[in-house]
Amino acid sequence: MRSFLALPDLARAVHTLILRRKPVQKPGTFAIWNLASFHAKILKVATTVASITGAKLDMQSSVRGYELADPKFKGFSLSTAAFRETFGFEFQWDLQSTLSEFDANMPDSAMPKGSHAPAKNSAGDSIACPVCGSTDSQLVVDLGEQPFANHFVNDTEEALESPRFPLKLVRCRVCNHYHLSQVASRSELFEHYLYRSGTSSTLKAHFDWLAGKVQEESGNLKSGSVLEIACNDGSQLDSFKALGWKTYGVDPAKNIAEIAQKAHTVRVGFWPLDFPELPKGDALTAITAQNVFAHVPQPVDFLKGCAKVMGPKTKLYIQTSQCNMQQLGQFDTMYHEHISFFTGHSFKKAADLAGLEIVKFETVPIHGESCLVTMEKSGDNKDNSLEKRLATERRDGVTSDFFAERFRSRAIAIRDWVTREIRAFRSKGYVVGAYGAAAKGMTLLHFILGASQCEEQFLDFVLDDADLKQGTFCPGTEIPVFPSAHLQTLVVPLRRPVAILVLAWNFFDEIAKKIAHFGLRKRESITTIVPFPEPAVVRLQKDGTHRTLRAMPNDCTSVPNVLRNESRSKTVLVTHARNEDMLMPFFIIQHAPMFDEAFLIDFESTDRTVQLVADYAPACWRVVNSSQGQVFDAEVLDQQVSQIESWYPNDWVMALTVTEFLIFPNMRARLFRRQLEDPSPTILKHQALFMQGYDGVPLRHFRSLLKQRHVWVKSTWFYNRVMHRQTTNHIYGPGRHEYNFHGRGKDTATRLVNTEGFIAKWHWTPWPESAERIVHVGATIPKSDVDRKRGFQHTANLLAGLEGIHKTKDHEIGLELEELQDLCDDESHPDEDREHVPAVFFREIGGVCHA
Repeated sequence: MRSFLALPDLARAVHTLILRRKPVQKPGTFAIWNLASFHAKILKVATTVASITGAKLDMQSSVRGYELADPKFKGFSLSTAAFRETFGFEFQWDLQSTLSEFDANMPDSAMPKGSHAPAKNSAGDSIACPVCGSTDSQLVVDLGEQPFANHFVNDTEEALESPRFPLKLVRCRVCNHYHLSQVASRSELFEHYLYRSGTSSTLKAHFDWLAGKVQEESGNLKSGSVLEIACNDGSQLDSFKALGWKTYGVDPAKNIAEIAQKAHTVRVGFWPLDFPELPKGDALTAITAQNVFAHVPQPVDFLKGCAKVMGPKTKLYIQTSQCNMQQLGQFDTMYHEHISFFTGHSFKKAADLAGLEIVKFETVPIHGESCLVTMEKSGDNKDNSLEKRLATERRDGVTSDFFAERFRSRAIAIRDWVTREIRAFRSKGYVVGAYGAAAKGMTLLHFILGASQCEEQFLDFVLDDADLKQGTFCPGTEIPVFPSAHLQTLVVPLRRPVAILVLAWNFFDEIAKKIAHFGLRKRESITTIVPFPEPAVVRLQKDGTHRTLRAMPNDCTSVPNVLRNESRSKTVLVTHARNEDMLMPFFIIQHAPMFDEAFLIDFESTDRTVQLVADYAPACWRVVNSSQGQVFDAEVLDQQVSQIESWYPNDWVMALTVTEFLIFPNMRARLFRRQLEDPSPTILKHQALFMQGYDGVPLRHFRSLLKQRHVWVKSTWFYNRVMHRQTTNHIYGPGRHEYNFHGRGKDTATRLVNTEGFIAKWHWTPWPESAERIVHVGATIPKSDVDRKRGFQHTANLLAGLEGIHKTKDHEIGLELEELQDLCDDESHPDEDREHVPAVFFREIGGVCHA
């Protein structure tokens, strides 16, 4: 228990003291007043936060009173009686109203203020902004110290001794430019470069497309001239040359430039670089700069160098990768080569300082999604695409301090998810490799290795078809690089499955084809882990198809919180219980984030059931007395349930027993989306799984029961529960498994089976506690229901007692051992009616079962 004081109550209390202060009775004395708006246990605060925001609960320690209680943790509360009685004061704020006010004022309420506000240049020793020169920067994410991402060498000792440098992303608060905190040596990075753009068929197709676009926007010239800055091996220039254009290039990597020089006029060096062959003014039709603008320490000088050789009609095309890197949390695009991560705002600032105009701001589907910005010396041809981009960034929060907090959290979540997946595959005996020795892959790899004590053989190999990387080792590791064909000759028993982490995820389609070509000749499937743009585990099949096994949940509460939308129908839970303190902790944790209100009909419980709800359930949960005392008459109960539901005719309502857990990730936001798409009366049917479990493993209370017991019995008996909205002319069938039209005219309700959720029915697990529960419940069922076989699962073996129920379980489950399925097993295949269940399960638990 803790005491909490809401700021408005504090302000009122101070105001009261000032206005009604009493004279000092004795010089040198003073009074101490305890102030507290309310008292609550920490877990109750957490569940109430979950009920208001929809955030899932992740318990990191045990709750007092259960098996892992630690006596050194003690609660307390403050008595405010003296202050209230002395001043006639009443505290007005409670747990629900206080937390609701916090949520209503997000993100402002989450950001430190006053003396706690981040100081100017909170990023520490960061360089000044490369665009505007400001030193007022904010730390976004720290990926630790990492080696240069392209430092591939053919000696393990040299690879392990690769020098490491800080890799931090910061945001300029003045122009909203995102950049690295430190600039590594450009000469060390680029003068001997291993990346070649011509090794990817996807890039070659893009080069052809861009050349055609430039030609078209230049008036379909048959003999234009183009300068490519950072021309690499000349692959883009090849596309222009094929159109009949004169081609010129600049690149600092002598080893790569020599390849381009075979077909084009190319000079070695950093831009700006002048050379006599380069046309200037209107003789230069276009300049292209792909994936280089982010590399330069002084981008404004880079643009000024372009402006110097441009004529009034010359078009400058700047392309930067991962245009929505900030919004999508694609931290893997951070490496020492990339100093800058431009936003629309910082692109505009740089162009303004260089005397150029952005005439078009586009995105193109390459390298994830790239920015393609067209600049000219005048704005005569300017459209409104830049203004749209700026508005989008403001809406997404890219220009706010709070955005950095979300970015950092997302980066850590992805890193941890990938780590858990890889460890889970290793624990199951998989051979685990990776595909794509790209710089982005090395960033992700070292972010993982740096944050966890990974075993040496975290990855067995990395596949990449770049000639210059063959026979080398990943920077800072002993992980070898092999060509794709290595999959074909992999010396591994075919019974050992293979998992591949796709590091170059922006070329997933191309990579999937190569994996299938080389790896699936003797194997039926290979599993891939795809970290971006939506982290997922995808199985590649021999027939060329692929299937998503699970995805990383991304159910972060939106800002502003969509649950606060006044047009959203609320979600209301009705349940009933008598002596359910075994399941109640799990029931609370499961449903706290899902419902706006909840009612527990109590059948005169004599255990801790009611106290557990008072202590730990959200503040919006209420206990109401059963209308029939402790007698459990099904029809009378259904009437009481229906009466409570009738109080919410326009909201989503659902009745569950305490043994039924609704598994429906991000439920309220998804229901609101459904409501907007179809506002008509709706009945959602949820199918149930009968859960088994590994009952030899002790339960951990107030943790997800589904994570601890995830085996289910495949049964032909269909067991349903319904959630409904705006259905006042419907009534429940016996047991509330069906919901039938009971009115005049036509039934206009939309009836759907919910493929975004299911019911986990806890009947045979946890064991033996559930056996005791069956006896206790069965004892309250009236003879009239027993005669009609209502609640037969509770009454069938009542006379035999616990021993009889144990025998019944052994008999029923023993007949169906071959039908037991584990939701954690990737090879598990539910029937067609339940094929959505595995994806829902993994989204609910947040990834793999064991790691």
